[in-house]
Amino acid sequence: MTTENDISGEKRKYTPSEEIAVKSFDLISLKDFNTLGEILSDDVVFKDPHFPDVLEGKGNVLTGLGIGFKDVDSIRFNIRVVGNEANTPPTASDMNLNKKSIFVLTDTYTSLRGGPINLKIGQVFYFETIVTNATEPIISRIEAYPDYPPPSD
Repeated sequence: MTTENDISGEKRKYTPSEEIAVKSFDLISLKDFNTLGEILSDDVVFKDPHFPDVLEGKGNVLTGLGIGFKDVDSIRFNIRVVGNEANTPPTASDMNLNKKSIFVLTDTYTSLRGGPINLKIGQVFYFETIVTNATEPIISRIEAYPDYPPPSD
């Protein structure tokens, strides 16, 4: 399900922050939101155009994902590229040495419950991870950007 290709197409090992971002896709595919909660910060922010509002806080994010995936029979992510702040220009948040920026390019395959509706979309996900008292990073922000334009009003 995962690849070790970076933005240049070269094979390399994932950083700890990249590992945790990739792990989140595995957990979402399994709809294992309890375990997903273990790798999210308490004040995590989740932004996705498939959800009407930005979700803030671990409880709200997990509840929102549970509701949002209620009618999803299956979801699978083919991870094409994983990159980190070494591949992107620095932002103000990158000045915090405990915070890392990650992006993941995927093909997302979704089957909806109750009908033969199968969707394949390309998406870019932006993650921020932080290291707190523990030695392993946790996710503090997830933003999804599908490869189609947002609906117009």
